[in-house]
Order: sequence, then C-alpha cells, then structure tokens
Amino acid sequence: MARDATVVGAGHNGLAAAVHLSSQGWKVLVLERNDTPGGAVRTAECTLPGLRHDLCAMNLSMFAGSPCYAAHKQRLDAAPSRCACCWPHNRCW
Repeated sequence: MARDATVVGAGHNGLAAAVHLSSQGWKVLVLERNDTPGGAVRTAECTLPGLRHDLCAMNLSMFAGSPCYAAHKQRLDAAPSRCACCWPHNRCW
C-alpha cells in the first residue's frame, strides 16, 4: 500500500494524528502491537465477566476538550462505532 505517513501506536494520540493527516488527504497506515487499539484510553473486563472498566479514562476527557476533537467532531461523532472510525471508508482497521 502506498502511503504518505506511518503512525506507530494506536493510542489516542496516534489515532488523533492519523485522523488529522487523513482529513488532509494523506494515506495513513496505523501500526499497533497490542491486540486492541486505544492505548490507555480503552474499556476492558478487568475484574468480573460483564463488568467493564475504563482504563486511565482521565486521558479521554483531555481529548474531548482538545482542538483536534473540535476540528474533527462531526466525523468522529458520526462514526458507526466509538473506536475512532472516521476514515473515509467508515471502517476500523
């Protein structure tokens, strides 16, 4: 795949960078070594089955008030799921 940028890490900062670059017409590849994207800002069952915890959710509130979110709010909020699916083809990964 021809690309203009490679973002290493699918945490909230890496995803924000990829969203911004793709909104400018760049072809972006996001690489993540873990099984799930989100870095410290993700939800997981940590204690009991069905009981989901926000891991390090303090970072999410910082993103929600950021200039990046303000610039891309319409595409992020219209995404079919809440995993930063704001790519032109509306698919995560």
